[in-house]
Amino acid sequence: MELNKTGIKILDIIVKGANNREKISKALDLSKTWVSDNLSKLEKLKFIKKNRKRTVYVELSETSFAQEFKNMLENNTNIKFEDFLYGLNFRILSYCLFDWKNSKNIANGLNLNKKTIWNRLIVLTSRGLLTKKRYYYLTNQRAWPILYRFLEKYRMFYLGKGEVLWRFEDELIFRVNREEDVKGSLTGFSQYPRLRIGIMGYKYCCYLPRKRLNKEEIFIHSILEIHDSRELMLALVFYLKYKLNKKKLEDLAMKYDCSKKLEDLRRILKQEKTEIFSFIKEKELKEFFGRYKAKWKRN
Repeated sequence: MELNKTGIKILDIIVKGANNREKISKALDLSKTWVSDNLSKLEKLKFIKKNRKRTVYVELSETSFAQEFKNMLENNTNIKFEDFLYGLNFRILSYCLFDWKNSKNIANGLNLNKKTIWNRLIVLTSRGLLTKKRYYYLTNQRAWPILYRFLEKYRMFYLGKGEVLWRFEDELIFRVNREEDVKGSLTGFSQYPRLRIGIMGYKYCCYLPRKRLNKEEIFIHSILEIHDSRELMLALVFYLKYKLNKKKLEDLAMKYDCSKKLEDLRRILKQEKTEIFSFIKEKELKEFFGRYKAKWKRN
């Protein structure tokens, strides 16, 4: 469920002071039933909360993204967000938020065919909402900084326990400290011991919804966890040990917003200069690989 045109109009009216169904209905010239249906959707999306007394009053939720949406409306009074920030447009802008995506990856990520999204990509690019580099698209943070902040807070919002590493719609990767807080399927470094790469003392990395994950997915999810050189080298051990499918890795890295990190791992294997991760010399890599009885080689 995502925002629709009516929902955006209702939020705008609430920000301007309308606090019940009757006032909203009158201001937008909509039926009370239609307003009620949309208020229920906005409540499920955590944009608003209802104060149920004799008269039902509504107000913006205290969620970070609802407050950022209010900030966006108040600072851009000349922009009609209901003209473009809804439905598929909303999904595309959210999906392309953190990393460059090609049209095939966008279509796959949204479970649609390329024909369905192609026209939207053209329109969003022409309006400056997406920026394009050759065949790749990225949400235009520079031109729309407040919109970007709202989309970021909305996309990463999670009420459950743990640290969110990645989220898009119903798909979520997060880490928890305690086994009793684990939900869904274990992934990332949490799956390394099962695959005969022994590690200890790590948080539990979880994937929702629950499903059987392949080695390429587990590896890419572990990249999202990397914070130091030891974790980086563990990921390299896994990469070389299982001879992972490079095309699958590239597609997954694009989806999970870590293409540059994957490229950095490959640069380390080639002993080339890195952009994100710290460079690790070949001597240190050989010593580390030896501890895991893995064969080091430049790729």
